[in-house]
Amino acid sequence: MKLLRMILAVAGLTLAGSLFAQHGVQATIPFSFYVGNSQLMPSGTYTITPCLPSGNAAVMIRNCDNGLAVYHLTQAGDSDSKGNGKLLFHKYGDRFFLSEVQHPSLSTGLILPVSGNEKKVQNETATVRTFETITVPKENETTPPEK
Repeated sequence: MKLLRMILAVAGLTLAGSLFAQHGVQATIPFSFYVGNSQLMPSGTYTITPCLPSGNAAVMIRNCDNGLAVYHLTQAGDSDSKGNGKLLFHKYGDRFFLSEVQHPSLSTGLILPVSGNEKKVQNETATVRTFETITVPKENETTPPEK
């Protein structure tokens, strides 16, 4: 657990411009993860960009190293959940699922609905409580990530 916290504290979310809707954000994610029912996305640096100017319909998650891209529909979150720029993941054992994108330029956080793939994992792990929410903070943030 301490190792995971240390890895997440070192992982940074680099803001790529002040306007998320135009430029998106860039994040270095230190673990493999799923976006909805997509294939497993390898650890690395990603650009997360809304597909529409409003930023509330879908996002594109693109790996900066290999160009692998995934599109996923989003829903608006609570207005107080936009945060300072971070990605939230659900963790089940050693599997991570992107669950929310937060950025100061958004009026709300962008929530990725729970996919069939994630529901299947939830059912598999229902007997053992291994669910966690992992936050990848923006770069140069000194406080430890929330869990």
